Amino acid sequence: MADPFPSHAAPLRKIAGHTSSCAFGFRVSTPVALGHAHHAVADGTRVHIDAAEILFDATVVEGSLFDPEGNRMKA
Repeated sequence: MADPFPSHAAPLRKIAGHTSSCAFGFRVSTPVALGHAHHAVADGTRVHIDAAEILFDATVVEGSLFDPEGNRMKA
C-alpha cells in the first residue's frame, strides 16, 4: 500500500441498518423505503440512505405512513 491515507476529506459514516425495498408511495406522494435498523432509531430521526454511492435524505417513520390507525381497513 503506497499511500494508506486519504488524499482528501472523507466523511465517516455509521451504518444503522439496511433497506429491503423502495418505491414511490402514491398515497403519500413521496418515495418510500422499507428498512430494518440494527438498533433503536427514534421516530423522526433524519438519516441518509446510500444507493449506489448516492446519498438520499430520509426521515425514520415507525409504523404506517398511510392510515396509521387502520380506519380504511376497518370500514
